Amino acid sequence: MVEAFLIRASNNGDSIDKALLPHKESISRLFKFKSFKVQSSKKVSINVPDQSMQTLGDGYTVELRVVGQEKANARLGVNWKNGDRKLMDTSVKVSSKPLAIGGVRDGNDTMILLILMK
Repeated sequence: MVEAFLIRASNNGDSIDKALLPHKESISRLFKFKSFKVQSSKKVSINVPDQSMQTLGDGYTVELRVVGQEKANARLGVNWKNGDRKLMDTSVKVSSKPLAIGGVRDGNDTMILLILMK
């Protein structure tokens, strides 16, 4: 199971979305903002090997690819886009640790992609 959160971060206000509370320390350590709000989230079950394209709203999409022969050695590929613009294309070892990708400006805010692998 993989869950992707599209997060809008800013210095306006001082709040964190309830869904992000378990990950507040990780997000706050990486991104120095006062407010974190979930714009959208998607859960998807992906097998080894498999892939899934998820629409996150406002033109943002994420393609998740699980590659490898066994779950113990599997890697998760993440291709994050806004329309046709590629924001990030990376691969990480499947882990229970959250993966936070971000720093993409959207108006006065910054967009962050949080990936949870279960």
